[in-house]
Amino acid sequence: MRPVEFPQQNTIFAKDQPEYLPLPAHVVKEPEGRVITCWELTSEECAEIFVTGRIWISQMTFGGQLQPQLPSVASPFEETAPRASVQMAPDQAQAFAEILKKAETASAAAGFGIGVPLSYAIETLTRERAQLTEELERARAAKRKREKDLLELVAYYRNGVSAEECMQKLVDAMKALAGTRT
Repeated sequence: MRPVEFPQQNTIFAKDQPEYLPLPAHVVKEPEGRVITCWELTSEECAEIFVTGRIWISQMTFGGQLQPQLPSVASPFEETAPRASVQMAPDQAQAFAEILKKAETASAAAGFGIGVPLSYAIETLTRERAQLTEELERARAAKRKREKDLLELVAYYRNGVSAEECMQKLVDAMKALAGTRT
C-alpha cells in the first residue's frame, strides 16, 4: 500500500524528509481540520481485503490523543462512489483474477459452495486445522508414551526381570492404552 497523488491534493507532507514517504494530501479549510489522503493497494492487498473483508490501520500518536479517522473506499470529492467504473491496470486485473480464482478453487475444494463468503470458509478451515493439529498432538503424545513404555520394558529385561514379567507389563500397558481410546 502506498500513498498516491490525486487531482484535488493541495499539499505534500514530508516532501523533503527522506526518512518518510511523501504524503500527497488535501487539507480542508474548515474547523474540523480534515486531511484527505489517497492510497493505492497492490493486487495481493486487494485480494486479501476481498477474502478477509478487513483492513488494519496503525497510527502513530507520539503519546498524544488518537484523532478520529474515517477510512473509506469512496472518494470524498464525489457524490457517490463509482462502483461500476473501477479501473485496474491489465496486469493488476489479471493478478487479482488469478488470486480470486485460487481462493474460490480452495473454497470449493473445501466443500463450500458458491456464494459462501471466503472469510467464513477461511475461518472454518482454520478451526478445522486447529482441531486436526490438536488430534495430531494427542496421537504424537500417545506414541511417545508407548515408546517410553517399551524402553522401560527393555530396561527391566536388561536388569534381570524375567521375560514373562516384561510380557505381563506390556499386556497391562496395551490394555491401559486400549482403555484410553474408548
